[in-house]
Amino acid sequence: MGHCKLCGSHEIQQYTEVEPVKYKETVLQVPMEYSVCAECEREFVATEQIRRNDAAVRDAKRAQDGLLTGSDIVRLRSELKLNQEVAALLFGGGRNAFSKYERGEVTQSASMDRLLRLCYRHPELVEDLKALSHRSCAFRMRVIGHQVSGGSGDTESWETHPPDAGDAVDSSDFSHYRVKTLVVEELQYG
Repeated sequence: MGHCKLCGSHEIQQYTEVEPVKYKETVLQVPMEYSVCAECEREFVATEQIRRNDAAVRDAKRAQDGLLTGSDIVRLRSELKLNQEVAALLFGGGRNAFSKYERGEVTQSASMDRLLRLCYRHPELVEDLKALSHRSCAFRMRVIGHQVSGGSGDTESWETHPPDAGDAVDSSDFSHYRVKTLVVEELQYG
């Protein structure tokens, strides 16, 4: 946990207390972390505790509003066998959306919440979203060096290509190829 900035002691104790947080027409009871120096008894909230406290408040507000919490989203996404990047591509919200939802940095919209719940209840819809996402958005990738294979099975052969300055490749060009070592630069929806 570090040390006390007042006296320099490394004897820091961590505590959690339930604090009232006013939200809309109600008061939420949220567990909040803080630290106390065993030497000088100074109370403080460390940077990581601030992040966790903010996430706890956001999750309490989500629960009050009937939305999935960060841990709910992690569980749901895992059960759907999606990583954060693919979930962002399929459901929207931006490249880092699911990382932020899951860490409690950002609250998902009600429509995002409904879409996640719907796909959880009907996992076959994820395949529909994959098909729709493939048609409605294109990856723009900057090639940093790649290997391309046009064959299949036993006849598969790989060609290695060095990166060209400013070389941009549209993902639709690779529908029948396998490509290694690409960096996604941006998503374009069309």
